[in-house]
Amino acid sequence: MDERADTDRVYGEEPDKGADEAMARSAAADGAAPLMIGDTGSGWTAPGFLPGAPAEPETRPQPPDRPAAEAGPVDSSAGAPAAETTEPVPGGGSVDTAAALLAAGRQLFARHGYDGASVRAITAAAGANLGAITYHFGSKKALYNQVVENCVLPLASRVEAALSQPGPVLDRVESVIRAYFEHFAQNPELPQLMMQELVLGGGPPEAAGPPMRRIYGLIQMAVREGQAAGEIRAGDPVLLALSVISQPIFPMLVRRPIQAIAGLDLEDERTRERVMLQMVGFARAGLAAGPGPEENR
Repeated sequence: MDERADTDRVYGEEPDKGADEAMARSAAADGAAPLMIGDTGSGWTAPGFLPGAPAEPETRPQPPDRPAAEAGPVDSSAGAPAAETTEPVPGGGSVDTAAALLAAGRQLFARHGYDGASVRAITAAAGANLGAITYHFGSKKALYNQVVENCVLPLASRVEAALSQPGPVLDRVESVIRAYFEHFAQNPELPQLMMQELVLGGGPPEAAGPPMRRIYGLIQMAVREGQAAGEIRAGDPVLLALSVISQPIFPMLVRRPIQAIAGLDLEDERTRERVMLQMVGFARAGLAAGPGPEENR
């Protein structure tokens, strides 16, 4: 059974044992060594012996978070498959398997999207066994949701902290925009994670919905507070809050086209600071209370 063809299913599902047994019988008829039958989904493979086939040395079961390269002794002369090689986690060092899967998933989901990042690719990049995602998270989708939450929840906390500061509302709104830029600089995969979903015609990732709605609600409350205090001009708080959020989000979501068209590299710290100051000034000017259209005529 070609394991590599099954890149998107959750590892650990019941395999087609009938197909494996047919392959084993065919191999035995040709005088080949016994095949491994009965994938348990727990990160190791139970040996299935055919009549007349030589016994293999006992292999101690390995937990799913232990790389295949560390498995117990295997008699290569018996024809058992070689241990699967994996790539180290970027940065090296000793890393908890769950954390390594999150780091690998974060990079691969951002680069290839949910469908394009296979279980095999993620576990290989994390240096983990193929069953590690099922063992630690339950499914590939659960891993994806955790990756998204780990990126978005800290942003919600930053925005809440910025709006909880004392002082004029416009100063707090400025702090929100700065918090967005700082968060994107520290989490460069986040805009790309969002774009992967948007390009496919969907909304933001499902796991991002609750914290993003929380952020939006907090900014609307700040706008209403500023309007009541006479700091922010009259207008629909829903739309004014949208204008605030758009200032930091838009340039980061389309940073590649911006670089190609305007020559602004938002991965450069000094350029990012220039853009942030422009967004802050634009938002403050657009929100500040002042003479209405009638008074300007």
